[in-house]
Amino acid sequence: MRLWMILVAMLWAAPAPAADRIRVVQGTTSTPNATERNYADAITRRITRWLRELSIPHAVVTDERVAAGGLTGARVAILGYNPYPPPAELAALTRFVKQGGKLIVCYGQEPALARALGMRLGDYAIDKRGTRWRVIAFDDAAAPLHVPGRVAQESRTIRPIYPVAPTARVIAQWENAAGQRLADPACVLSPEGAWLSTVLREAGDNENKKQMLLALVAVFEPAAWKAAAARQLRDAVTLGKYADFATTERALRARAKGAARDVVAPLLRQAAAQQRALHAAFEEGKHPEVFKASRALSDHLVRAYVQARPPLDNTMAFRGVWEHSGKGLYPG
Repeated sequence: MRLWMILVAMLWAAPAPAADRIRVVQGTTSTPNATERNYADAITRRITRWLRELSIPHAVVTDERVAAGGLTGARVAILGYNPYPPPAELAALTRFVKQGGKLIVCYGQEPALARALGMRLGDYAIDKRGTRWRVIAFDDAAAPLHVPGRVAQESRTIRPIYPVAPTARVIAQWENAAGQRLADPACVLSPEGAWLSTVLREAGDNENKKQMLLALVAVFEPAAWKAAAARQLRDAVTLGKYADFATTERALRARAKGAARDVVAPLLRQAAAQQRALHAAFEEGKHPEVFKASRALSDHLVRAYVQARPPLDNTMAFRGVWEHSGKGLYPG
């Protein structure tokens, strides 16, 4: 068996956090009506899909299950949208934190839960124009390692969260559409958990949102980095359609004709060198670094794939991009 096949097998078999260590709480009784429950359900599906794409095992429990002891044995609980936990669930969540469990809360509305994490809630705020809160910008000095520096996230409503306990700190603030850093906190971290002042919307920059979620989970469950790095490295070389790096390389070399070969060949050599370096880094335990650097490896192969694509026969054909708003991601 070739060395790369052995390494891929090792990566795929890399141990990950047990599913019962990380639980996503689906908003049911913590939501005020059917419309909000549907919204909470969509957010739960989004978060669980991102965790699956990161190869992070997890389980989903409802608000009712949490109230009945459904977090027993868990290490991290993610509340994607559970704004108003009823008294029994609030008591269970508070007990979970006191017993050493960690919470990751998005857009919470319960002051008592914030206090349990050493934080306090600010007043509900709304921006009808949708230009005030556009980017979650992390503070390099305060944030945990390996969170993305900036995450695009257009939010029209937020519930600010502030640190109270000496061990809690603001790790990210909002930027507006003009790129100005605001005083509004976007995320606060404490030894008891992390709290985002918004829900995680699926409206662009999803790869950075996934990395942000991963980095916050890994603060409390470090093994998540190893599982995610193994998956990221495996996916980086397949372009979503090939079995492994060797198959991808053969396919792209076969597709490249004429002058395209002179462009594709060096890209493939660079990708092969990157892959070897990333496998070595993985074996050295540099899992967060491998996770992030795998994007560059994927980019090299994507470029090679595009360059190897045969030209269109129809000389009247054109290629374009549809941009929905007409203003760009950021106006101007």
